[in-house]
Amino acid sequence: MEPITKKESEEFYSNVWLERQKKTGVNARHHSIYNKAISLGLKPEHSVLEIGCGIGALSSLLIPYLERGGNLFSCDLSIESIKLAQETYKQYTNCEFHALDGSDFILDRQFDMVIMPDSCEHIPIEHHNRMFKNISKMLKRDCVLYIHIPHPYHLDWMRVHTPADLQIIDQSLYLDDFCESIKDTDLYVFSEEPYNVWTYPNEVEWRGKYIHRVLRKKFYIPKQFRYSHSLF
Repeated sequence: MEPITKKESEEFYSNVWLERQKKTGVNARHHSIYNKAISLGLKPEHSVLEIGCGIGALSSLLIPYLERGGNLFSCDLSIESIKLAQETYKQYTNCEFHALDGSDFILDRQFDMVIMPDSCEHIPIEHHNRMFKNISKMLKRDCVLYIHIPHPYHLDWMRVHTPADLQIIDQSLYLDDFCESIKDTDLYVFSEEPYNVWTYPNEVEWRGKYIHRVLRKKFYIPKQFRYSHSLF
């Protein structure tokens, strides 16, 4: 099977997935991500980078929270989704939306938190190391890259039972994949928490399961301030 091109992905998210997002709106998953971000230390005065914002569902929760001195920079591969988000939130001065490839961009600024709300699994895994290197440069020391993804077993289940619900790229990402992808970066895996967003009667075990995965940037003490022992 031929690899999915960037153009094919952009067209999918600007057409098929954009319409699905309009119908879905803000749901329990977005509230779960929002609440987890706050529990991880997100403050109203923080600067936040959101990678894979779509039409701005999660953004709609973050923008009012960050109005007291904070700001939100949201990006997505889909040009049409970004146009809609820009129009939807044009009255706010603490946010900006840009059409960018999440795997291959870098800004000359640093953020208190980077959030990837169900976007990492849609970026080809061969681009992850480059992406994490770029994110690390945009993340302040000892701050958090918060990744929310479907549980890999859940995606495995969907490939068998509901393949029509999958997106154009929908990879099962295991912890080992992340450990490999963050090699030679300043990031390390801080925590991982599987959980259920929705529960339905008679559903299989992995239906509705997601993962909160937290990567933190290493904190380095300048050499001149490190404690050292001297023997006399």
